Amino acid sequence: MRLVIEKNRISKSLLLATMLLMIKYEYIFVTIEILSGLPYAGNLGYGINFNAQKEIISSILFAFELIILLKLRRPSEFKENLLYIFFIMYFIPLNSVSSLVDTSYEFIIAANLFCVLFIICVSINNSADRVYVDQYETGTRTYEGLLYNRTVNIVCFIVCALFILYKISFNGFYFPINFLGGDVYTARLENIAQIRQADTGIIGLIITILADISTFIAPLYLLISLKAKKILPIAVSVLCILSQYAIYSMKTAILLIPIILLIALYKGKWKIEIKYILTIGFAVAFGGMILLWEVWSEGRVYFLLVRRMMYLPTWINTMYFDYFADHTKLYLTDEVFVIKKFLPRVYDKPILKIISEAYFSGEIVSPNNGMFSEGFMQFGYVGLVFFPFFYKVLFDWTENVYKRFGKQIQLFVCVLLIINLPNVGMLRSDFVMSFVLMTFIVKYVSRVYIKRTS
Repeated sequence: MRLVIEKNRISKSLLLATMLLMIKYEYIFVTIEILSGLPYAGNLGYGINFNAQKEIISSILFAFELIILLKLRRPSEFKENLLYIFFIMYFIPLNSVSSLVDTSYEFIIAANLFCVLFIICVSINNSADRVYVDQYETGTRTYEGLLYNRTVNIVCFIVCALFILYKISFNGFYFPINFLGGDVYTARLENIAQIRQADTGIIGLIITILADISTFIAPLYLLISLKAKKILPIAVSVLCILSQYAIYSMKTAILLIPIILLIALYKGKWKIEIKYILTIGFAVAFGGMILLWEVWSEGRVYFLLVRRMMYLPTWINTMYFDYFADHTKLYLTDEVFVIKKFLPRVYDKPILKIISEAYFSGEIVSPNNGMFSEGFMQFGYVGLVFFPFFYKVLFDWTENVYKRFGKQIQLFVCVLLIINLPNVGMLRSDFVMSFVLMTFIVKYVSRVYIKRTS
């Protein structure tokens, strides 16, 4: 019996390894095919300069990371799903970018070291994971409590409604849904400039907080409303998401809608695990992108999903590494919530502007980045060693807040983290005042509700 179980486990591991390797090489192939020679930020291009020798080195390191990923066991399903999502959408591109843009050998070593430490940290089993007794969870007062909790719904409704009103006061009832073309970026720059000029003082602070928190509250409210099958809340949450896109032109805001629909359909009782759905799904999706490009020269799906969410974050990682390898580190004086206000600045300009001028001739206003680059720009190689542990603390806290609400909410939170952390630093105000603040609200409101119904 044990032999059968062991063979089954090995077969599953081989399937995962095969699919992940397939994703990596499909990703490299389609990225070279589509992005080579294309202009970006004027005529600077996407930096594609494939180096086969560095791909061999990266592939060897990738095989080592695969062994660690498959060998170690995660303490919970939340962390298992979280790690596979990050591995596919961030660490495969981070490993592959070394050969795609011909980076330095120092970057190859540093990036893959960060990946290994991240896998190990997420897989670490601590006492909170081994024995979790939720003193507030009794009977049916779990995810259903969040669904039908009047306080949660009121808070979400107010936040969404206020942002919709702000959007209407800002630029009327115009709700563009254009994903491609330069108009998206032109509108974003114009709107951001207008916001910064108009929203000053206490009103500006309130609007900033409202914009940040609604970024996560709106999709959460949409998922809750879909499960509760309530038409008005669904309409309000969708309208809030469209309002965010109408002002900030962030494609991920719109992309969250179909993702949430898929999560709402997931019952949490399927026999096949999420990690298998993810790996097989991505392998098939990349195969489809290759077919679309080779047969019909159609790359819109790639541009909409892969270029923005997988290639750009890891490509910009190489620029942050290149810059801070030769310049003074930030030491929390920039890109850090609150703390940066009390420390003397290392640079006289925001780091986003410095990177933009150094690598994009100032044409990309906000080359945002996070995770690998966040650790390195703050503390160099020391940051790469310690930041994976900081992420573990964040993930542990996040899991302990959301695990009582069921698998769908946990999967939704995983998606939010992978969409945001590679682009926005964990310590940055945007992330703290959106995801972290939302999690505090959910934790407080849900505990109040459960205590009242006990």
